[in-house]
Amino acid sequence: MAADIFNQLAEAVVDGDDDLAEELAQKALDEGVDPYDAIVNGLARGMAIVSDQYEKGEAFVPHLLLASGAMYAGMDILSPEMIKEGESMQAVGVIGTIEGDVHDIGKNLVKTMLSANGFEMIDLGADVPIEKFVETAKEHRADLISMSALMTTTMTNMEKVVEILQEEASVTP
Repeated sequence: MAADIFNQLAEAVVDGDDDLAEELAQKALDEGVDPYDAIVNGLARGMAIVSDQYEKGEAFVPHLLLASGAMYAGMDILSPEMIKEGESMQAVGVIGTIEGDVHDIGKNLVKTMLSANGFEMIDLGADVPIEKFVETAKEHRADLISMSALMTTTMTNMEKVVEILQEEASVTP
């Protein structure tokens, strides 16, 4: 039964059907399907299918956008159910897409998976300045920083964040 829901969720994402993704996500919860499994084996699998189609030239940017909209619609239903009340956070993380890049599909998936496993994730969004990563990490005493980038031209900003944090750590008493 769960496998059927997973397949339907994946298909809803591939088809870019927000309403169906929401309906199926709720159905998964109603039938006792683990929300984490529904995300990984349904929604994320559907997004992987569309990504593969894109790489093969069988899908285009509008398809990716529609698919991600459907994935987010389902995640909005499933994500809040992943962390049970009373569970303590394992660690605090800062996550965002680095300055100069606005792609956030991968970032949002990583945030969801880390949150599902007990991490408190502070989401800075997309096109985040280097200094904002550093400030937020220090302010919240982050255990991890997750920086996302799709465009190779923005990836060098990741290294800058690491360098700043390493420099500041070496001068901290």
